[in-house]
Amino acid sequence: MIDGDRTLPAVLEQAHRYWLAEFQHWHDFEPDDMSGVTVPAGWPGFWIRQPDAGVEDQPIVFLGSEGEIAVIAQNLGDYLWLLAGGVGPLEPIHGSEGDPKPIPILITLAQQYTGIAERPVEAVLATARTRVPELTAFIESVCRYAD
Repeated sequence: MIDGDRTLPAVLEQAHRYWLAEFQHWHDFEPDDMSGVTVPAGWPGFWIRQPDAGVEDQPIVFLGSEGEIAVIAQNLGDYLWLLAGGVGPLEPIHGSEGDPKPIPILITLAQQYTGIAERPVEAVLATARTRVPELTAFIESVCRYAD
């Protein structure tokens, strides 16, 4: 990956389109009237830990307006499995209403992208949680706090 190239993988847009078709809304995303694109109600995004690696190999994190800091997926493949399991990007932070239901079309997409048959949501989240201390340390190292 060339430094500064932050092109998002097409599979990410495809997965979000499938999620929208399944649920008819993003309960954890809201439209941005200025640009006509959807932006997160919180701030999930890619954490570029390794500048020479592709964006799809970077962790996906959540930085919330109330101080929430979390890693929600170790990489894009795990994020696809999270969505395939019926879990949206903010549900690992705030919890979900009811039991998430797997989404067949997203399962197929995740299988095609990752080349594995199944990755349970619990495994995705357990792996992601191991990176939280590293993310917290990073955030604290780059933030300036007023005294």
